[in-house]
Amino acid sequence: MCNRFWPVAFVLSLACPMAWAQTPAGPEFQVNSYTTGAQRAPKVASDATGNFVIVWHGSGQDGSFYGILGQRFNASGIPLGSEFQVNSYTTGNQSYPAVASAATGNFVVVWNGSGQDGSSYGVFGQRFSASGLPLGSEFQVNSYTTGLQATPRVASDASGNFVVVWQSYQDGSGSGVFGQRFNASGVPQGGEFQVNSYTTSYQVGQAVASDANGNFVVVWQSGFQDGSGDGVFGQRFNASGVPQGSEFQVNSYTTGSQRAPAVASGANGNFVVAWQGSYEDGSSAGIFGQRFGASGVPLGSEFQVNSYTTGDQLNPALASDSDGNFVVVWTSTGQDGSSDGVFGQGFNAAGPPMGSEFRANSFTAGSQQVPALASAANGSFVVVWNSASQDGSSYGVFGQRFGVDRLTVSKAGTGTGTVTSIPAGINCGTDCAETYSHGTSVILTAATDPTSTFAGWSGGGCSGTGTCTVSMTVATTVTATFTLITSPPPSFTDDPLQPRTTPVKMVHVTELRQAVNALRARTGLAAAIWTDATMTTGVTPAKAVHLTELRTALAAVYVAAGRTAPTYTHATITGGATVISAVDVAELRAAVLSIW
Repeated sequence: MCNRFWPVAFVLSLACPMAWAQTPAGPEFQVNSYTTGAQRAPKVASDATGNFVIVWHGSGQDGSFYGILGQRFNASGIPLGSEFQVNSYTTGNQSYPAVASAATGNFVVVWNGSGQDGSSYGVFGQRFSASGLPLGSEFQVNSYTTGLQATPRVASDASGNFVVVWQSYQDGSGSGVFGQRFNASGVPQGGEFQVNSYTTSYQVGQAVASDANGNFVVVWQSGFQDGSGDGVFGQRFNASGVPQGSEFQVNSYTTGSQRAPAVASGANGNFVVAWQGSYEDGSSAGIFGQRFGASGVPLGSEFQVNSYTTGDQLNPALASDSDGNFVVVWTSTGQDGSSDGVFGQGFNAAGPPMGSEFRANSFTAGSQQVPALASAANGSFVVVWNSASQDGSSYGVFGQRFGVDRLTVSKAGTGTGTVTSIPAGINCGTDCAETYSHGTSVILTAATDPTSTFAGWSGGGCSGTGTCTVSMTVATTVTATFTLITSPPPSFTDDPLQPRTTPVKMVHVTELRQAVNALRARTGLAAAIWTDATMTTGVTPAKAVHLTELRTALAAVYVAAGRTAPTYTHATITGGATVISAVDVAELRAAVLSIW
């Protein structure tokens, strides 16, 4: 379901620049329709337009302990079809799902399955079309089956190729992190592979993110590797599954434990990791992060995500766009006034927070915890979580969509021109839509090319032909209308000029001056000032300066129109040395007519 966004376990990365909006779009909603028993551990993936799918494990619904369920929604939060069962094998427990989407809208779900691979838990999956129809059969992900294979996470590239990672007791020392790549048809690519190179103690809590081309990064928590409790480590891979560089440490603060990492990758390969760190924020557990370039080099320093520090902040999830802007959500104890709540914070690509920390859940009784997050191309995002007793029976799955303050410029009319914005973002031209922080005042300015005039604004509360100021409180469309100038091109005396035959006359210079100033007026440039402003036939001689001034004044028109200035046979005109010829005048006439 994802076009330029790559969902990875807890996260979905974005390809479009955005400022994360923190304005709820509609009310908090219940995801699960079946409410008997517990519905828990939700994960979510979104497509480019904001349609999304949520998966979770539910007790007793498939006839045998826990099973994997799902529900699709459109971008407005309306359910698409009914709640559906993901797993076809139902004996024992199927639990802790993850979901990822492809550009086509197809999606894949993976989960733990007990006893199905012949030995404890294994990892299983099912692909679906964008309409929710199963693609092929349920399949086993892990080829090594001894002991426990658990807590899978999955990421997809733009073409639908996907990679699954999980923890397995096969690296010789406690649990390690293993993976398997698949193509978009669900065919394994290469063999099962070990992710972690350091194997002492345990490596668990893995997460994975993919960029647009299928390059991916895996992160996990590793016991005692950073010298003090758990630390967060990572490994980059190219799209063929070849490690890129060495395993690396993510956290720079090592006191206590750093756990539960989440990761998101932009389309260009830049990525960000978030985790919960103990005592670093001054009060038990807090949420921390680190940005990285596509080559794995840290961008800036480790930073604190949460501003509210009382009690615990746990279980981060995050999503990033292609430019590196990102949002993090987490569980916070006691902050919403009743046990656990879900909170979040947006950041721009350079690291500074965008807006304030916000609460996702509106229902606060009991516990709302363990959020997951996905985003869409237009900057909207959806957060889902477990909520205790809200659906009337143990835990249910709930969510909240967040809208964006997206400004779209539409150009109308017979003419052409460009619209730019302050703050920067829109250059329409080529980029006619951007998202801005809620409440931002955006100033739009229209510039015509020489063939058009600006007729005015409509929409967004704007009118007239001056600048347009839009207060971004809702998604807004503003139309700029340009009108083609239909005046005929100028005609010239002695046209065409005959080289070495037609003498250069004052009327030739005067006509060119009039035509060039007409073009400058269309482009919003001031009229040129000429040497020998009044020319008298038979009295005022043609001079090199007359030609030079015409070329300079016309070049400014070309630049204003975004075109390359013309070149001339006699590139350098020298007063008293260069004889003004018919070819010089003819070339200026041609340049005028070319842009008329």
